[in-house]
Amino acid sequence: MSLYRTTTVGRPVRNRRGRPPTSGLKRKAKKRSKRVAYRGRIGSQFQAAIPDFQPSAPSKRHAEQCLWIPNGNGEVAERLSFRLGVNCSRDERLLFSLLVEKYNVTRAHALFLASKEPNAPRRTFPPQRKSFSEHEVLAFLRGVRLLGKKFSKIKGAFLPHRTVGELVHLYYVYKQMDKRNKLLNKKRQLV
Repeated sequence: MSLYRTTTVGRPVRNRRGRPPTSGLKRKAKKRSKRVAYRGRIGSQFQAAIPDFQPSAPSKRHAEQCLWIPNGNGEVAERLSFRLGVNCSRDERLLFSLLVEKYNVTRAHALFLASKEPNAPRRTFPPQRKSFSEHEVLAFLRGVRLLGKKFSKIKGAFLPHRTVGELVHLYYVYKQMDKRNKLLNKKRQLV
């Protein structure tokens, strides 16, 4: 008599892998034997050799530049602010212009007067914009209909002579006009 179950034809039953089924006891016994076989690797022959730490040299490509070292010499600052006619709130700009001009006071003064406020708010688009022609607006609307808000692709396919910033600006201006026209049409219908 066979240890395995047989089909009605007399062939042994096979599992998915084509092997005869094994009892669960044999599987558990195999797992236990694997657990027992493991032993910790303790001893000098199993220890890794770690080399001594060698600090790397600092990178010279990204060296920091000291812009100003306060030394408590208020006399120099007073003399410079008096000579240049500057309020104390602009000291940083003044010291930066001195640094740029390698502490030449006359050239630093000229640079300081010529430069605008360095941290002033800036516009992301120029105030004088070239207006769009009717042909350009129609090409832009066709591009928005076909490509969506992919302004760089619209620029490449329909308006190569315009910047992406100009196209974005036109999109939002047109969007505001469209909303306003819809609102006016609703008001007209209610009246």
